[in-house]
Amino acid sequence: MACDDNFTEDCYDYEPDEAEIVIHVTINDENDSIPYILFKGRIEERDTILVDTATAKKWYVWVPVKEYYSVQAKYTVNGNQVITSDGKKLRLMNDSDDSSVCWKTIGEDHHVQLIYEDEMN
Repeated sequence: MACDDNFTEDCYDYEPDEAEIVIHVTINDENDSIPYILFKGRIEERDTILVDTATAKKWYVWVPVKEYYSVQAKYTVNGNQVITSDGKKLRLMNDSDDSSVCWKTIGEDHHVQLIYEDEMN
């Protein structure tokens, strides 16, 4: 995936058809595995691509580029169910110059972590 001698992992030397999205979740004592749903488009459209469970704070899924994706995750907090969501379009940017070809993805990070008040202070 390197574009030139200065290797950058987020740079492709060809225009990709697919790329990874990164689903960021909260893993803690109460939630050691997080069920999530990946949708093509907005959640309201209910076009389910994948139903899975994340067991790490970053979960990677390969999907076609130039599409809008949404993620919905389910947690248990003090015995109550909490649902988080995020969505955005996975876009490509041509960052080439005269000496190298470089395609980058934009919008690959989907943040569906829990946010606690003590983390915000």
